[in-house]
Amino acid sequence: MTMKQKKTYLEIIRIIAIFLVIYVHTGTDGAEHYQIAGNAFSYCLSLVMYCLAQISVPLFFMVSGAVLLHKKETLKDVLIHRASRILGLILVFGFVQYVYFYFLNPEIGFSLSVYFKLVYSTTVITQFWYLYTYFAFMLILPFVRMLAVSMKKEHFLYLFGLHFLLNGLLPIVEYIWGNSRIVLSVPLLEGALFYPLMGYFLEHQSDEFFCRKKFLVFTNFFGIMAVITNTVVAFMAHRQRGGAETLEGMTAAIALVLFLDLRALARHVKVFYRLQRIICFLGSGVFGVYLLEPPLRDSFRFIYVALKPYISWFPACALWIFSAMFCGILMFHIFKKIPVLKKLF
Repeated sequence: MTMKQKKTYLEIIRIIAIFLVIYVHTGTDGAEHYQIAGNAFSYCLSLVMYCLAQISVPLFFMVSGAVLLHKKETLKDVLIHRASRILGLILVFGFVQYVYFYFLNPEIGFSLSVYFKLVYSTTVITQFWYLYTYFAFMLILPFVRMLAVSMKKEHFLYLFGLHFLLNGLLPIVEYIWGNSRIVLSVPLLEGALFYPLMGYFLEHQSDEFFCRKKFLVFTNFFGIMAVITNTVVAFMAHRQRGGAETLEGMTAAIALVLFLDLRALARHVKVFYRLQRIICFLGSGVFGVYLLEPPLRDSFRFIYVALKPYISWFPACALWIFSAMFCGILMFHIFKKIPVLKKLF
């Protein structure tokens, strides 16, 4: 896809999403800093950021829905040019991660049999669960497309409302009741289906109603309340169970609001050509950052260690992540020039 074909706001969403992906994996240095926070401000900031970080993968799936579900491709094209490419990335970068983890943990052994076992079971790197889920999404892409193009406004509102009810409002009863857990599953509300459909609808099927000022004011209030609710739930879960948790329905609401806000902003704010090129350059390298996230994150942690005593934990963590992201994006664009890897990307 050329720069003229890309939509800048979708690239910004990708950049935000990969920042939050790395942030989720920073442990007590970032996402779980509430476990060791020394004051109320740090504790609250950490919980809020923990809640916001949960929209990282939903945003990726929403962008995938926005850019893929409207295309017309044969089943052969999907399997050969999309699914097989993701499978190739799993095998290639699964091996890269295997070598890295063998270097850190030589006791796991180094052999093809161990590699294939680890890649097949996804234990070579737990962060690759998204890549496996994305591969599954590619396999059912033709069917999701048929579903997507049939959606109308009332279908989307019903789907989102059902998700918000079952995964956002009803689980609150769980916290009120203590140990009770609500068991009611609707397969269509799984992230790999729900979020691509949501991204497709907001990008291709939503009318001007979704960009009106009054509607955006309402959705932003809705999003703020979702952040507050998830923060309270995270606080309660931390106190009751020792670790923060969030409600998927509230996370979906936050992702929806961010998507709508950036989409509306893109319609009213003209991005200068040079800035657009920079954003597209950064956004197009995000996938490479994801593929190499653990070694990148580990390699740049020294920035956090060096800066934390002077600028506090969160700014130090942000600079750590930005440094890892920028390096990963540069590496990705270099890798794309290698003929064998170019075919995979």
